Amino acid sequence: IFSPQGIPAREEAFRNIFAVGYVVGRLDGTAFHEVTDITEMDAGFEYYAPQVFKRAPGDEGPVTYIAWVGNSATDDHPSLPDHGWIHCLSVPRTLTLHDGKLRQQPVVGTGELALAPLAVAGQSLTDTTTALAELDGIRSFVLTLPLDLSDAAAATLRLGTEECHVSVAFAEGKMTVDRSTARYP
Repeated sequence: IFSPQGIPAREEAFRNIFAVGYVVGRLDGTAFHEVTDITEMDAGFEYYAPQVFKRAPGDEGPVTYIAWVGNSATDDHPSLPDHGWIHCLSVPRTLTLHDGKLRQQPVVGTGELALAPLAVAGQSLTDTTTALAELDGIRSFVLTLPLDLSDAAAATLRLGTEECHVSVAFAEGKMTVDRSTARYP
């Protein structure tokens, strides 16, 4: 996992000036033998300098990593000027390797940091607005949403109100998050 600054953009990949990518291979002494080409880790803007943490031998638990979200060239331009924020760390993620592809899963808190269990089951979401009273006033939650896109070209889920929301669209095997109308765009 590394940041190959200056790598040429490829269609929808490596458009971030400080892109982060990974290569799967085999280490033989000091020689690295590539098995895959470079793949982008995260297409988010200003995503940089990931740090990987592996547990000590014999300790249980996944490999995790976290990255910097910010661009040092923009230190005089706060990420959220109204709030004085300049950069932040990404959501921690666990890493696993499956068939030559690195998979990432957000770390969900444990112990006192765990999200309180909340079950909202049995509701079908259609082309109408569905308010979930159980989420009223809740700022963090885990959403498990089985999607059947076999009969539809795309699906979009909007979280929030008409004026202030995040849209999550699913189409052509991709998930796109649009936060342009969120409180912190």
